[in-house]
Amino acid sequence: MGSQGRGNSDVISNLPENITESILVRLPIRDVVRTSILSRNWRYQWTTLPDLVFNAKDADEDKLVKVIYRILCQHKGPINKFSLRSMRSYRDIDQWVNFLSRKGIREFLLEFNGGNWYKIHSRLFSCVNLRKLSLSCCTIPSPPPTINGFNDLTFLTLDHVSVNNEGFENLIDKCPKLNTLQMNQVDGLHGLNIDYAPKLKTLGILGSLKNICLKNAPSLLYAAISFSQLSDMNENIGNGRSISLINNLDCLSNLRGFVAGSYFLKVPLPCLF
Repeated sequence: MGSQGRGNSDVISNLPENITESILVRLPIRDVVRTSILSRNWRYQWTTLPDLVFNAKDADEDKLVKVIYRILCQHKGPINKFSLRSMRSYRDIDQWVNFLSRKGIREFLLEFNGGNWYKIHSRLFSCVNLRKLSLSCCTIPSPPPTINGFNDLTFLTLDHVSVNNEGFENLIDKCPKLNTLQMNQVDGLHGLNIDYAPKLKTLGILGSLKNICLKNAPSLLYAAISFSQLSDMNENIGNGRSISLINNLDCLSNLRGFVAGSYFLKVPLPCLF
């Protein structure tokens, strides 16, 4: 039995690096850490994984926080993706955001479950390599004036977040490669004025806005805009009062599908929410 055990260990130790990586990326992150006991060669394999995905649902949050700290403290090399769902407390998040801002993060997902929203650390604006950003139950501060924006960001989704209207619009204007913008119940946003979104193809808004002004969005193909207070919109229309929904329609020459409330024009839209 002893020799057989050593033989199995040797097989595991001598697996090609690409096979080892393929195994590790398919395991839950906590199981990945446990693989360090399999063999000497596997001891630190998990410290170079580029994608870190955590879910606090049904988990002991204190233990999960310790696991995240251990992984981040021992991690080597760049981190492409960091995803944290169903978190209830946020006392440690600032330190993690600060750490990730120095690791070339490209995808960042943060989702909270709880009454108090997390105020995003300003270091997030230093994550200049971001391609995808998804935030839920967060407060987004205005970006510092010295920040040049997210030049590579293509996907932005905001679900139940709070923003500063002017600061948010300035941030969007500094995302020249933004392809998809999805917003669900964004507090503090009374109107949306986008001066520069040359690559924007998909726009999804669920909430209550007074107007939307797209001054330069020539690539927009699909737009879905639903009001959280449709009764108010219908009442205004019934009383003969106009609603400024989208201005500058002349810049939307490529638009293929448009939904406003429950009214549909032209072709179906992809699922946005």
